[in-house]
Amino acid sequence: MAYIFMDESGSLTGEGKYFIMTFLFSEKRKPIELVATKTFKSLNGKIKNKHCGSLHCVEERPVTRKRMLNHLIKICQKYKDISSYYMILEKDNYRDILIDKQNFLYNDITKNLLKNVLEYKGIDENYSIDFVASQRSKNKFINDGFKKHIQKNTKFNLNIILDMPHKNKSLQVVDFISWSLFRKYEFNDQEYFDIIKSILGDKLFYDKKIR
Repeated sequence: MAYIFMDESGSLTGEGKYFIMTFLFSEKRKPIELVATKTFKSLNGKIKNKHCGSLHCVEERPVTRKRMLNHLIKICQKYKDISSYYMILEKDNYRDILIDKQNFLYNDITKNLLKNVLEYKGIDENYSIDFVASQRSKNKFINDGFKKHIQKNTKFNLNIILDMPHKNKSLQVVDFISWSLFRKYEFNDQEYFDIIKSILGDKLFYDKKIR
């Protein structure tokens, strides 16, 4: 049994140069949840009351971001199976199709990264995996289309779960990783990236031609 938690940074159709998809892989769920729990407990009372029990990287103070990432690194040193992988889309190469096919593009980036990660790690097709993604839409048609695209185009034994980050501590952790990657590539800010680079796989650029 393994878990993959997914988040993204940047907007496919908004401003900016890059869109980044990020995965966090672990054979255990509890250690990842512990990272978010420890970080939340470290907040002072007034700040903690404003969070409603969850953390969102873009809204946090630098000290909180660094605590989350450093807690993650410590957990990764204990549990060697935890690692993170990401794929970058350079939006200038896809401006002409982003408006009409953004959902297909999003699904295809996810599928490509998933196949790369599972093949790289040598995961057997019968190995059970909980693939937990941040729910990006309330539209049932879009959500079902996402699941069908992933299931149809991969041969792995996936249990695809769409969840809200405020309900899922592990999604909060991968949000911090994804934001750190976005800061590096979009704004040339390596401060947070340098904390987590030891757990990152090689960067992958999305270059698949849209059919």
